[in-house]
Amino acid sequence: MVTLKDIVTAVNTKIEENFPEIKIETRDITEGFDRPSFFTDIDYARKGSFMDSAVERSMTVRIHYFARNRNEHRLELLDVQEKLEDMFFQTLEINERFIVHIDETNVEKLEGGIIEFSFDINYIEELEIEDPSEMMEEMDVSIR
Repeated sequence: MVTLKDIVTAVNTKIEENFPEIKIETRDITEGFDRPSFFTDIDYARKGSFMDSAVERSMTVRIHYFARNRNEHRLELLDVQEKLEDMFFQTLEINERFIVHIDETNVEKLEGGIIEFSFDINYIEELEIEDPSEMMEEMDVSIR
């Protein structure tokens, strides 16, 4: 089963591959952060049952990028935005068996040289149900 941690790890791995010189923050950004850096998070995560044999999940993945300079950043943010759009265009490989489709990406420019890049993930994953016949041992049923 794919976990939220698996998704964040896949996103961070893709960022590390494409921006090897830029740090990915793992601490709470309200405590402060280095520049330049990325911060990834998941919002609006929802999990439900699908036909009793699968799990349906949906969520928004948010990637914040903090520019080198909070005052002079216009071209830098455009470059990072375009690269993120290319990186997350159409698919995200979570692991060798699981790839999710990305329909669209969104970017919001925030004050202080920050962009918030986001995309939604929706998928259905089959539950790993054990075969009940393997779980039961032989049962002796005698009628008396």
